[in-house]
Amino acid sequence: MKQEIINEKLESLASEKTALFSKRLSPASKYKILGVTIPNLRKLAKEIVKEGYQEYLKDARLDMFEDIMLYGFVINEAKLSLNDTFYYIDKLIPLMDDWAQTDCILFPKVMLKHPKETIEHYLDFQKDSNYLKQRIFGLAIIQLYARKKETVSQAITYLKGIPSKEYYSQMVVAWALADSAVANYSQVLQELKLKTFTPWIHNKAIQKIRESRRISQEQKDELNLLKIR
Repeated sequence: MKQEIINEKLESLASEKTALFSKRLSPASKYKILGVTIPNLRKLAKEIVKEGYQEYLKDARLDMFEDIMLYGFVINEAKLSLNDTFYYIDKLIPLMDDWAQTDCILFPKVMLKHPKETIEHYLDFQKDSNYLKQRIFGLAIIQLYARKKETVSQAITYLKGIPSKEYYSQMVVAWALADSAVANYSQVLQELKLKTFTPWIHNKAIQKIRESRRISQEQKDELNLLKIR
């Protein structure tokens, strides 16, 4: 799909109401926000992949907020090799300036099939001073390790190494612990009893775990007693 057609589609999907909402969520972004919803961006990404994505990935316009997110969604939809996936995501990451953009990296199936290689590729992000890179690393942990019982201990080990000073990097650690608790409750409970993480992450993780419908009421009551007050 040619860039001119994509631009027209983005303009037609944009609304002032959505733009205002997005600006409130991402006030610090340097990019112009058109106001296209996430579902519409994902739908457009599927259209681009269906019609041919190779030219788009090479020459896409990447100077608006939605451009960044659309590019991430296309990478996720396209059936790329692992190395090509790394290449295009690595091209996109330096352009990101907001947490919402990092969340468009959904870690395609090819990465899920190669968790060790994927983590090794992004391992430097774990302790990077850029909180967005820390968040990307945390998102990788969620999708590659936190949701499987047998790899929760690995997830927790990696999460301990994230400095977590910024809100959005702290939030992804709490989110990862919540997903880990669904997969392996006893392992996460042990870490919470040891107060391994900062008080903010500790309490936020408990909040997120207790919000899950896959956690029993008895477990929720047990977690409530572990809050750091």
